[in-house]
Amino acid sequence: MSLNFNEERHEYTLDGKPMISVTQLMSKHGISPDYSNVPSRILEAACARGNEHHKHTEEYVRKMYQVFGEVQTEVKVHNDHVAGTLDALFNVLDLEVLADLKTGQYHEEACRWQLSLYEYLLGRQVDVLTIMHLDKEGNLTDHNLTDARVPRKEIERLIQCDKDGVLYTQPKKELEGPWATTKHLVQWMQYERYIQELKAQQAECKAQIMQEMANSSLDYTECYGMAITYRPEHKSLRFSSKAFLKADPEAYEKYKQEYTYPESLIIKPIKEEAK
Repeated sequence: MSLNFNEERHEYTLDGKPMISVTQLMSKHGISPDYSNVPSRILEAACARGNEHHKHTEEYVRKMYQVFGEVQTEVKVHNDHVAGTLDALFNVLDLEVLADLKTGQYHEEACRWQLSLYEYLLGRQVDVLTIMHLDKEGNLTDHNLTDARVPRKEIERLIQCDKDGVLYTQPKKELEGPWATTKHLVQWMQYERYIQELKAQQAECKAQIMQEMANSSLDYTECYGMAITYRPEHKSLRFSSKAFLKADPEAYEKYKQEYTYPESLIIKPIKEEAK
């Protein structure tokens, strides 16, 4: 099979058959950012600047890593439906690295998909998937996305959806893998368990203090800088907004006020559906 690439039109053909490119596939299915509303002259100018910076960055990467061996650049990869050009493929010691160079904005979700698609089309799993991002200030940052690679089954589902003319929808995101969010969630769960244990011990101490004060008929004391007030079980009158709403909806609407809730995060166990 012979893969041809028309650089001017950015079109791939395989033995004369038109192919969809990796970037076109991602854009078509909403995986990469949508720039359709950006004026063409702005996109063209940004593309020209990006291509120029891309060439210089590619040369820099080649010189930096050629001490470890051959650095392949602009490697064409494809299957029977999708084709693309990955920026660099090289080895660092015993690790095979697949790298893509970015000079515009860095979008992690799009980047992990692009790298994963290139790896899939390459036909083998590499050791490192990375984005080398050159920002506006000229700083080159390496984003290692190896642990964020897209599962093979999802890549194949995306390609099959495109073949069938169906829009691909990503599965509900679950916190899997060594993502920062997962790390923080695990830490939160550990802290939450510890807090609950402390709360149980604190409640036990509080119950003992209440019992001691009740037995001593003591309703107030001070100890270690703490003011302690004991109140036995009693009844009191409270305002019920629900009862008010039910009794006089018009008055309730008249006196209710808007309240701005502060930013918050709610974490609680998922309730299992009754079988």
